Amino acid sequence: MRATKGNIIRVIRDAVLDAHDFSLHNTGCALNKSPEYLMAVWVGKAVCDIFPTCAVNFEYSVQAMMVDLGIAIDDDEFIEHRINGRFDLVIKSRKTNLPLHIVEFKRGKKFSTAFEDVKRLALISDRVEQGNKVESNFFVYVTKYKIESLVDSLKESLANEYDKKSYANKIGVSLVSSETVSIHEDESLNFAIVEVKF
Repeated sequence: MRATKGNIIRVIRDAVLDAHDFSLHNTGCALNKSPEYLMAVWVGKAVCDIFPTCAVNFEYSVQAMMVDLGIAIDDDEFIEHRINGRFDLVIKSRKTNLPLHIVEFKRGKKFSTAFEDVKRLALISDRVEQGNKVESNFFVYVTKYKIESLVDSLKESLANEYDKKSYANKIGVSLVSSETVSIHEDESLNFAIVEVKF
């Protein structure tokens, strides 16, 4: 299978659902109560198993990513948004070792931290050359709350930034995949993959 954006989205979705099944049946905890790194590891393994042309890095530093992509380390907007932070998962080309997509994971109702991650993903998208695959990055969310609330909250937060930052009104946030699964008879969990791009 070719590592197209659509195929990668499908693999991410299936891997997150598999991680949920594993966690629920072997630890007794739904994925929203499990560590976020479980999703990253499960998705990373699935990407490497299904796409032989892909490799991955976990907890990849933002500064290393900037060096890989030729982005200036002294970029003021990156300094503002945790240049010393790390990306949960980076999908890379096995041949060139260059990044293809960044994937961030969140669970629960962390809308405020989700917004910061989205802005950082968008800044990466903005700084790469047009046509680079890293123009599109993904944000995976696991929550008991409505997925529409997440996307609306992110869009509203971006709208509030319009007057503060010139890049805010250029950030595209779109829901590309969502699933609802049962945890118990009267309880369900929502999964979403949001694409972030400039």
